[in-house]
Amino acid sequence: MTEDHRTQLASAIQQAHLLVCGDGSFDPTTNLASYGMVFGTEQVAILRAYGPCPGHPDHLSALCAI
Repeated sequence: MTEDHRTQLASAIQQAHLLVCGDGSFDPTTNLASYGMVFGTEQVAILRAYGPCPGHPDHLSALCAI
């Protein structure tokens, strides 16, 4: 995360304008889970994050995807 991201996120939080959306997926055949999140305001996306969900494959589920 850059300093610009931190500044924009802090400003959006302080002004009560921060919006967050998250989603995830889980494949029961391979026991792999992943997630995606977007942080922003109504005007601009500030930060996007995505990747595999951490944890042992035997402990992952659709409920743990986000």
